[in-house]
Amino acid sequence: MGWTRDEYRLWLVPGGLLERVDRLGAVALAGAMARCHCGGEVPRGYRALHPDAGTAELVGQLVTDHLLRLPLHHLADARAEPSYLYEFAWPSNLPGLGACHALELGFVFDTGEAEESRKPAGEGAPQELADAMHAAWVRFATDGDPGWEPWDDRHPVRVFGDSAPDAGDGPAHTAYGPRDSPSGRSTPSRLLLRSPLPWRSRPAARPRALRSCGRPYAGSAGPGPFGGTVEPRSAAARERPGHVAPSSALP
Repeated sequence: MGWTRDEYRLWLVPGGLLERVDRLGAVALAGAMARCHCGGEVPRGYRALHPDAGTAELVGQLVTDHLLRLPLHHLADARAEPSYLYEFAWPSNLPGLGACHALELGFVFDTGEAEESRKPAGEGAPQELADAMHAAWVRFATDGDPGWEPWDDRHPVRVFGDSAPDAGDGPAHTAYGPRDSPSGRSTPSRLLLRSPLPWRSRPAARPRALRSCGRPYAGSAGPGPFGGTVEPRSAAARERPGHVAPSSALP
Protein backbone atom coordinates (compact mmCIF):
# COMPACT_ATOMS: atom_id res chain seq x y z
CA MET A 1 0.00 0.00 0.00
CA GLY A 2 1.38 3.39 -0.79
CA TRP A 3 1.26 6.80 -2.39
CA THR A 4 3.44 9.21 -4.31
CA ARG A 5 4.96 12.23 -2.63
CA ASP A 6 3.28 14.75 -4.94
CA GLU A 7 -0.01 13.04 -5.82
CA TYR A 8 -1.83 16.32 -6.39
CA ARG A 9 0.51 17.62 -9.09
CA LEU A 10 -1.03 15.40 -11.77
CA TRP A 11 -4.29 17.32 -11.41
CA LEU A 12 -3.01 20.81 -10.66
CA VAL A 13 0.03 21.25 -12.92
CA PRO A 14 -1.04 20.31 -16.49
CA GLY A 15 -4.00 22.69 -16.59
CA GLY A 16 -2.35 25.56 -14.75
CA LEU A 17 -4.41 25.05 -11.59
CA LEU A 18 -1.32 25.17 -9.40
CA GLU A 19 -0.84 28.87 -10.09
CA ARG A 20 -4.57 29.56 -9.66
CA VAL A 21 -4.65 27.90 -6.24
CA ASP A 22 -1.59 29.91 -5.21
CA ARG A 23 -3.35 33.12 -6.28
CA LEU A 24 -6.48 32.19 -4.31
CA GLY A 25 -4.36 31.85 -1.19
CA ALA A 26 -6.46 31.82 1.97
CA VAL A 27 -9.66 31.08 0.03
CA ALA A 28 -8.16 27.86 -1.37
CA LEU A 29 -6.83 26.92 2.04
CA ALA A 30 -10.26 27.44 3.60
CA GLY A 31 -11.80 25.19 0.95
CA ALA A 32 -9.27 22.46 1.70
CA MET A 33 -9.98 22.75 5.42
CA ALA A 34 -13.68 22.33 4.75
CA ARG A 35 -13.04 19.35 2.48
CA CYS A 36 -10.81 17.70 5.09
CA HIS A 37 -13.04 18.66 8.04
CA CYS A 38 -10.16 20.14 10.00
CA GLY A 39 -9.49 23.32 11.92
CA GLY A 40 -6.94 26.03 11.30
CA GLU A 41 -4.36 24.32 13.50
CA VAL A 42 -3.77 21.71 10.78
CA PRO A 43 -2.62 24.04 7.95
CA ARG A 44 -0.70 26.07 10.52
CA GLY A 45 1.17 22.90 11.42
CA TYR A 46 1.99 22.23 7.78
CA ARG A 47 3.14 25.82 7.35
CA ALA A 48 5.40 25.57 10.40
CA LEU A 49 7.04 22.44 9.00
CA HIS A 50 7.39 23.86 5.48
CA PRO A 51 7.53 27.66 5.68
CA ASP A 52 8.64 28.05 2.05
CA ALA A 53 5.81 25.98 0.55
CA GLY A 54 3.19 27.74 -1.56
CA THR A 55 -0.52 27.55 -0.88
CA ALA A 56 -1.09 25.01 -3.65
CA GLU A 57 1.54 22.68 -2.22
CA LEU A 58 0.06 22.90 1.28
CA VAL A 59 -3.47 22.35 -0.04
CA GLY A 60 -2.34 19.44 -2.22
CA GLN A 61 -0.52 17.68 0.58
CA LEU A 62 -3.30 18.32 3.08
CA VAL A 63 -5.86 16.72 0.77
CA THR A 64 -3.46 13.89 -0.07
CA ASP A 65 -3.04 13.11 3.62
CA HIS A 66 -6.80 13.17 4.12
CA LEU A 67 -7.66 10.98 1.14
CA LEU A 68 -4.68 8.63 0.89
CA ARG A 69 -1.97 8.61 3.50
CA LEU A 70 -4.07 8.63 6.65
CA PRO A 71 -6.71 6.16 5.42
CA LEU A 72 -3.88 3.78 4.49
CA HIS A 73 -2.44 4.39 7.95
CA HIS A 74 -5.72 3.29 9.49
CA LEU A 75 -6.05 0.33 7.15
CA ALA A 76 -2.58 -0.91 8.07
CA ASP A 77 -3.40 -0.46 11.77
CA ALA A 78 -6.61 -2.48 11.39
CA ARG A 79 -5.19 -5.42 9.43
CA ALA A 80 -4.19 -8.55 11.30
CA GLU A 81 -1.84 -9.58 8.49
CA PRO A 82 1.47 -7.76 7.89
CA SER A 83 1.19 -4.58 5.87
CA TYR A 84 3.98 -2.87 3.95
CA LEU A 85 3.70 0.81 3.13
CA TYR A 86 5.73 2.75 0.60
CA GLU A 87 6.13 6.25 -0.72
CA PHE A 88 7.33 6.99 -4.25
CA ALA A 89 9.44 10.14 -4.24
CA TRP A 90 11.30 10.25 -7.58
CA PRO A 91 10.32 13.47 -9.42
CA SER A 92 9.31 13.28 -13.05
CA ASN A 93 11.66 14.70 -15.66
CA LEU A 94 8.74 16.80 -16.93
CA PRO A 95 8.68 20.31 -15.42
CA GLY A 96 6.47 20.70 -12.37
CA LEU A 97 5.04 17.19 -12.17
CA GLY A 98 7.23 16.02 -9.32
CA ALA A 99 6.40 12.56 -7.95
CA CYS A 100 2.83 12.81 -9.18
CA HIS A 101 -0.08 10.39 -9.01
CA ALA A 102 0.47 7.03 -10.77
CA LEU A 103 4.06 7.87 -11.73
CA GLU A 104 5.33 4.80 -9.90
CA LEU A 105 3.39 2.31 -12.06
CA GLY A 106 5.98 2.24 -14.83
CA PHE A 107 8.63 1.41 -12.23
CA VAL A 108 6.55 -1.20 -10.38
CA PHE A 109 5.84 -3.12 -13.58
CA ASP A 110 9.20 -2.27 -15.21
CA THR A 111 7.52 -0.84 -18.29
CA GLY A 112 9.58 2.32 -18.61
CA GLU A 113 9.88 1.94 -22.38
CA ALA A 114 6.11 1.90 -22.87
CA GLU A 115 4.52 5.12 -24.09
CA GLU A 116 2.12 5.17 -21.12
CA SER A 117 5.11 5.23 -18.74
CA ARG A 118 7.19 7.76 -20.70
CA LYS A 119 4.37 10.30 -20.87
CA PRO A 120 4.38 11.18 -17.15
CA ALA A 121 8.03 10.30 -16.44
CA GLY A 122 9.74 11.92 -19.40
CA GLU A 123 12.86 10.54 -21.03
CA GLY A 124 15.70 9.04 -19.04
CA ALA A 125 13.82 7.56 -16.10
CA PRO A 126 16.28 5.60 -13.90
CA GLN A 127 16.23 1.90 -14.75
CA GLU A 128 17.88 1.04 -11.43
CA LEU A 129 14.85 2.44 -9.59
CA ALA A 130 12.57 0.29 -11.73
CA ASP A 131 14.74 -2.72 -10.98
CA ALA A 132 14.49 -2.10 -7.23
CA MET A 133 10.73 -1.57 -7.21
CA HIS A 134 9.89 -4.39 -9.60
CA ALA A 135 12.03 -6.81 -7.59
CA ALA A 136 10.25 -5.76 -4.38
CA TRP A 137 6.82 -6.36 -5.91
CA VAL A 138 7.90 -9.75 -7.27
CA ARG A 139 9.22 -10.72 -3.83
CA PHE A 140 5.93 -9.71 -2.28
CA ALA A 141 3.91 -11.68 -4.83
CA THR A 142 6.17 -14.71 -4.38
CA ASP A 143 6.98 -14.73 -0.68
CA GLY A 144 4.70 -12.13 0.89
CA ASP A 145 7.68 -9.99 1.93
CA PRO A 146 8.78 -7.07 -0.30
CA GLY A 147 12.03 -6.63 1.60
CA TRP A 148 11.33 -3.93 4.16
CA GLU A 149 9.88 -3.84 7.64
CA PRO A 150 6.14 -4.39 8.05
CA TRP A 151 3.92 -1.75 9.58
CA ASP A 152 4.07 -1.52 13.36
CA ASP A 153 3.92 1.09 16.13
CA ARG A 154 6.93 2.89 14.64
CA HIS A 155 5.10 3.37 11.31
CA PRO A 156 7.93 2.46 8.91
CA VAL A 157 7.41 3.62 5.33
CA ARG A 158 9.71 2.50 2.53
CA VAL A 159 10.64 5.53 0.43
CA PHE A 160 11.63 4.85 -3.18
CA GLY A 161 13.56 7.36 -5.25
CA ASP A 162 14.19 10.00 -2.61
CA SER A 163 17.91 10.58 -3.08
CA ALA A 164 19.09 7.20 -4.33
CA PRO A 165 17.21 4.42 -6.14
CA ASP A 166 17.62 2.08 -3.20
CA ALA A 167 18.14 4.00 0.01
CA GLY A 168 18.06 1.02 2.36
CA ASP A 169 15.45 -1.15 3.97
CA GLY A 170 15.12 0.52 7.35
CA PRO A 171 12.17 2.60 8.53
CA ALA A 172 11.74 5.97 6.88
CA HIS A 173 9.31 8.82 7.34
CA THR A 174 7.64 10.76 4.58
CA ALA A 175 8.15 14.41 3.79
CA TYR A 176 4.56 15.42 4.54
CA GLY A 177 2.52 12.38 5.44
CA PRO A 178 1.87 10.42 8.62
CA ARG A 179 4.78 10.57 10.96
CA ASP A 180 5.53 10.31 14.67
CA SER A 181 6.98 13.32 16.39
CA PRO A 182 10.04 12.40 18.49
CA SER A 183 8.82 14.75 21.21
CA GLY A 184 5.25 13.47 21.08
CA ARG A 185 3.86 16.89 20.18
CA SER A 186 1.06 17.25 17.66
CA THR A 187 2.08 17.24 14.02
CA PRO A 188 -0.28 18.01 11.12
CA SER A 189 -0.88 14.30 10.54
CA ARG A 190 -1.71 13.72 14.21
CA LEU A 191 -4.22 16.56 14.06
CA LEU A 192 -5.73 15.12 10.89
CA LEU A 193 -6.10 11.78 12.66
CA ARG A 194 -8.63 13.46 14.94
CA SER A 195 -10.75 14.60 12.01
CA PRO A 196 -13.33 12.36 10.29
CA LEU A 197 -12.03 9.91 7.73
CA PRO A 198 -13.24 10.41 4.14
CA TRP A 199 -15.45 7.33 4.14
CA ARG A 200 -17.10 8.38 7.43
CA SER A 201 -17.90 11.90 6.30
CA ARG A 202 -21.50 12.46 5.20
CA PRO A 203 -22.12 8.83 4.17
CA ALA A 204 -25.41 9.60 2.45
CA ALA A 205 -23.82 12.00 -0.03
CA ARG A 206 -21.76 10.64 -2.91
CA PRO A 207 -19.29 13.16 -4.37
CA ARG A 208 -20.34 14.50 -7.76
CA ALA A 209 -16.99 13.51 -9.29
CA LEU A 210 -17.52 9.90 -8.25
CA ARG A 211 -21.05 9.91 -9.61
CA SER A 212 -19.88 11.08 -13.01
CA CYS A 213 -16.80 8.86 -13.05
CA GLY A 214 -18.90 5.86 -12.13
CA ARG A 215 -21.33 6.08 -15.04
CA PRO A 216 -19.34 3.88 -17.46
CA TYR A 217 -19.38 1.07 -14.90
CA ALA A 218 -23.16 1.00 -14.64
CA GLY A 219 -24.06 -0.44 -18.03
CA SER A 220 -22.42 -0.59 -21.43
CA ALA A 221 -18.69 -0.66 -22.02
CA GLY A 222 -16.91 2.65 -22.17
CA PRO A 223 -13.47 4.24 -22.10
CA GLY A 224 -11.36 3.39 -19.07
CA PRO A 225 -9.38 5.90 -17.01
CA PHE A 226 -6.06 4.94 -18.62
CA GLY A 227 -7.19 4.59 -22.21
CA GLY A 228 -8.48 0.99 -22.08
CA THR A 229 -12.01 -0.31 -22.15
CA VAL A 230 -14.18 -0.66 -19.09
CA GLU A 231 -16.16 -3.87 -19.15
CA PRO A 232 -19.88 -3.58 -18.39
CA ARG A 233 -21.08 -5.02 -15.13
CA SER A 234 -23.41 -7.96 -15.20
CA ALA A 235 -26.87 -7.68 -13.67
CA ALA A 236 -25.70 -9.80 -10.75
CA ALA A 237 -22.65 -7.62 -10.22
CA ARG A 238 -24.76 -4.47 -10.21
CA GLU A 239 -26.66 -5.92 -7.27
CA ARG A 240 -23.49 -6.04 -5.16
CA PRO A 241 -22.79 -2.67 -3.50
CA GLY A 242 -19.33 -1.34 -4.13
CA HIS A 243 -18.54 -3.75 -6.97
CA VAL A 244 -16.38 -2.28 -9.73
CA ALA A 245 -15.95 -4.17 -12.97
CA PRO A 246 -12.35 -4.83 -14.06
CA SER A 247 -10.79 -2.75 -16.79
CA SER A 248 -8.65 -4.30 -19.49
CA ALA A 249 -6.23 -1.39 -19.10
CA LEU A 250 -5.33 -2.37 -15.56
CA PRO A 251 -3.20 -5.37 -14.46
